[in-house]
Amino acid sequence: MQVILKQNVQHLGKKGEMKNVKDGYFMNFLQPRNLAEVATPVKIKQAEEMRKREVVQHGRIQEQAGEIKGKLKGLKITIKAKAKGDKLYGSITEKEILKALEDKLNIRFEKENLLLSEHIKVAGTYEVPVRLAEGVEGKFTLEVKGEK
Repeated sequence: MQVILKQNVQHLGKKGEMKNVKDGYFMNFLQPRNLAEVATPVKIKQAEEMRKREVVQHGRIQEQAGEIKGKLKGLKITIKAKAKGDKLYGSITEKEILKALEDKLNIRFEKENLLLSEHIKVAGTYEVPVRLAEGVEGKFTLEVKGEK
């Protein structure tokens, strides 16, 4: 039986793909969970149009991510925090970095975009990687200055 997936299904396929499955698998698993529908000529045409729109949208996202990557290259952001010597009282979190980045570029980023392994607890200069889109990553320089 040919079906069109309405959502990503682990070990089967991604949303919009057309797959051949056994009748029982469709009737007992996919259909009750609203994961797939029977592939009729009308539904096949709709799925193809949806895939074309997604390809165009993916291209636009990749293009915008490339532009933002260019803006990040060479960008230096400074954050001041209270410290004793080089050791900060507390730490610099993703939230503070995102706010400084948003103020500088006027572009909103999400916490998931920053690829920090841990919070910054020592004053210094850091290279902060940012995931902009699937397969597109940029970096900027973050300088943390300690002040009394």
